[in-house]
This record gives sequence, structure tokens and C-alpha cells, in this order.
Amino acid sequence: YGVLNVRADLVLEADKMVTTAQDQGLTIMLLTNGASNVTSTAALKYRALGLPIDPSHVISSRDALLHQLDQAGHNITLLGVVDSYTDIPTGYPFDCLALSPESPQDWLSCDAIGFFGAVHWHEGWQDALKAAIKAGVQIMVANPDVAAPLQGGFSREPGFWVAKAIHDLGLTPQEAPVSWVGKPYPAVYDLALARLEDSMGHSILDRKRGGAR
Repeated sequence: YGVLNVRADLVLEADKMVTTAQDQGLTIMLLTNGASNVTSTAALKYRALGLPIDPSHVISSRDALLHQLDQAGHNITLLGVVDSYTDIPTGYPFDCLALSPESPQDWLSCDAIGFFGAVHWHEGWQDALKAAIKAGVQIMVANPDVAAPLQGGFSREPGFWVAKAIHDLGLTPQEAPVSWVGKPYPAVYDLALARLEDSMGHSILDRKRGGAR
């Protein structure tokens, strides 16, 4: 977002960039912090924009957050989901609850809250978020971005609202029960690399050197 497209508009010559790379035999993995919708929806959007990217090569920070929760050792039985635009995850070994600012008590009953997007965010949502942070509920941020480009301006993204809540509560980032999952944090890159290596059938990175091979 902002690299290949802005909403439904393709960034100038982004399609040529993709096809040129593919013509040179390069495999492309598209990594996005857009976490509100299931990743297959995003993949269809890129196809509709004329980008010849394999749907299986689209990965989102939503995938990374849910993958992290799906691993052994996470004692999560109930995940709260915000905001109302977000697709509710299904098929995981924990229940998901769609949260709303009208039922703040639900926020406090969750083992963790997944913050996937802020499309419908308003002050009521922000008040409920602050109350949950103050109560010590774990907030998992799938989209750490603070802003995204729009035609004629910028949107405020989950990273902005969480940072504002922490500041307004007088907490330091270390004191707040918040974990960050999307770009630029490591978990989403680890998952993207694993998927890319899976699709290519061999290792492509020497992690000790930090270089491609």
C-alpha cells in the first residue's frame, strides 16, 4: 500500500516493475501490513489491479499474528478482534470475539486483543482500547503503521492509535501490554521468508550473513 497501489489506484508503472522482475526469473513475495481482510481477498485485489502476482505469494501481517497464536505455548482461548471492518478469523484453536465500543466489558474478558485495522475507528473505540491497556489486557498489533497514503491526505492506522493510547495513559512503551507483529518487526519477515523458501524448494538466505544466495 503506497508502493503498488493507493486504494483502488495502481501506482504509476508498478505493474511494469513486477513484470520486469518476473521476466528476469525473480520470484516475488508480496508482504503487506493490510490486515483487516483475509489475505486471499488482498490477493484478488492485486489481480484486479493487473498485477500478475501468484495469490499464494501474498502474505499479510494478519497471517503472522494468527500464525504466532497458532503455535504451541500460547495460552490464548479467546481473542478479541477490532475494528468492525475486520474479518473475524476462523479455523483456529481459539475462539474469536468481535469487539465493539458499546460493550467495553467484553474487552476485559479476552486473553488478548488483535488490532488488525482501524477503518471504522472513532473515539469510542479509542476509549475502550485505553481501558483494556490500563487493565493489562495483551494488545497484539498486526498493523504497526501510524499512517497510510490516501488521495489528498493520510489515514491513521493501528500503530498511531495504540501509541496515542499508551501516551495518554502516561505509560512507557515497555510498561504497556502491547506486542507488535507486522512490518518492520521480525515475525512477519520470518513467515514470509519461510513461505518463499517453501515455494522455491530451497533456502535463499544465509541468516548469519544477512545476504541472499
